[in-house]
Amino acid sequence: MAFIRRPKLTKDSGYSWIIAFTSCLSHFAHMGFTFGTAGNLTIAHQEFFKVDLQQGSLIGTLHAGVIFLFGPIASVLIKKLGCQFTELLGGFLLIAGVGLSAFSRDLWHAILLYGIVAGIGISCCYTASSQILAIYFDKLKYLAFSLAVLGIYVGLMTWPILSQFLLNKFGYSHAMGIMACAHLLHIIAGISFFEPKEEDLEGMEDNSEVDSYDKPKQPIDANFGSDNLAMEFSPEDFARDNNSMSESSISETSSDMSIVSMTPDLKTDFIALLKSWKIWLFIISGMLWNINSAGFLIFLNDYIIHNTNMDKDEAALGVTIIGIANIVGCVSVILTSSLKFNRFLFYFCAITFFAAATIATAFTNSKEMYYSLAVCYGLGQSITITCILGVVTDLCTASQIPLLFGLKLFPKGIGGMGVLPLAAFIGEATGERYGIIFVGCCGILGALTILPVVVLKLMKGKTTANSDDSSE
Repeated sequence: MAFIRRPKLTKDSGYSWIIAFTSCLSHFAHMGFTFGTAGNLTIAHQEFFKVDLQQGSLIGTLHAGVIFLFGPIASVLIKKLGCQFTELLGGFLLIAGVGLSAFSRDLWHAILLYGIVAGIGISCCYTASSQILAIYFDKLKYLAFSLAVLGIYVGLMTWPILSQFLLNKFGYSHAMGIMACAHLLHIIAGISFFEPKEEDLEGMEDNSEVDSYDKPKQPIDANFGSDNLAMEFSPEDFARDNNSMSESSISETSSDMSIVSMTPDLKTDFIALLKSWKIWLFIISGMLWNINSAGFLIFLNDYIIHNTNMDKDEAALGVTIIGIANIVGCVSVILTSSLKFNRFLFYFCAITFFAAATIATAFTNSKEMYYSLAVCYGLGQSITITCILGVVTDLCTASQIPLLFGLKLFPKGIGGMGVLPLAAFIGEATGERYGIIFVGCCGILGALTILPVVVLKLMKGKTTANSDDSSE
């Protein structure tokens, strides 16, 4: 669905960069907003509604869970109605959900408006603002996705201080009304997100493995997943039109891939993914470290304020430092993208690093220690997220990537909504500290879950190296 006339466009140039910029703005205002304000709003909900940590964190937990649970439905909306409609719908839902929260007087009002309505809006905007990049970019899609991800990290750096300032100066109700205005960025982005037809996109050939019969088939480079840029992207990145897929032929993957062959049939791809034990470990690992990531940001400010001598502004500054470290980690992955190393091992180490920083934060007793651990957490978290692309491309074929991310997002939502309330209960019963430790242990389990795949990749790499030496 498009509300603007479709002109002739060229991929990777011209108007494509306007799309990249507006997508970055949208990322700043959806995922950057969600996780940048999570800790401050947890405290604000407790104080405004006169509830304990478990009830106050329920709103943020539900909000994060709805984002992931609604992801598959947002994908269907994009398929049927387009990125522009989905982005605008998400923007209006966010303005309504966050804006009407200003009139909340009972806890269930915030649960409905911020937890559910705004959560659905975030999910729609997140999915649409990522999918649109796959339409406008081909050779430079990694750079475009990196710009979008930086929008999230700039938001994570900016929103903690901005939201705390608004809450301190204007109070909860007025602050929510003011923050709702920021989501006009989604309306601006949505207006720009018109989708040209394939014949209207000029200047680039489709280099994907899913292509027409008359195009020569090329084998997949076995090093693709480990040597190419690894940036975070949504379930819709690399998505192709299902009608063209049904008429296309699929090239055979390399023996290093965990899914041996590709098929244009959606059901067959889905079954192939479910039969792979590596896929299951990847999904479970993602669910566990996402519990760590979401839970840490939701509980952090409350723990720091009640267990140290720091105030709300100093606690919020720690989250801003996490955002700065996120940007540094993201840029570091970009700069090392051309180097050859085991992405699975890097992914495992990054998860372990930020999970260990989470647990160590539970024993913070000074600002210096808190801010140092915030840097460690931010670096580990951003490297984990930006390595996902390299890891995924080693686990499945190009046509299966959208399905794999759909499978990955849904358990994240279930895990967050099921486990984070338990973490809040533990924190409420034990003075917050053990709630932080609990989500950190979930991150450690997430790293250990992916360890068998890491070991297998290392063994295969060693075997390949030995074979090359023998042949010489």
